[in-house]
Amino acid sequence: MTALNETTAKLLQALRRQGSVLSSTELQNLLGVSQPTVSRALAPLIQSGRVQKVGAARSQRYVLARHVPGVGSQVQVMRVDTKGQPSPFARMVALEGGLFGLMRPMVSVPGTMGYRGF
Repeated sequence: MTALNETTAKLLQALRRQGSVLSSTELQNLLGVSQPTVSRALAPLIQSGRVQKVGAARSQRYVLARHVPGVGSQVQVMRVDTKGQPSPFARMVALEGGLFGLMRPMVSVPGTMGYRGF
């Protein structure tokens, strides 16, 4: 097993032990590795959808998503106004361990959809 694969496996274990939600700094401290090493270990997990990145800048967290058969790993939560018109409100992410996280959109920036949560 390569050093990166070993770090990725340890990262997944750390997320499972710590309730499926950790910051980059928390991962660095738990694994005893540098920020670039955490970023390299997270990249394939984020790309595959196994780990999701939520929040921005200092409030950013990494969550260990789980797949719910027939639903996927996230569900769009809609708001219905007084005229009966739906609009996106948040997204609910299924986490390992049977938990769910609710992420609400951050301040809207044209062409992007950032979320805050946890």
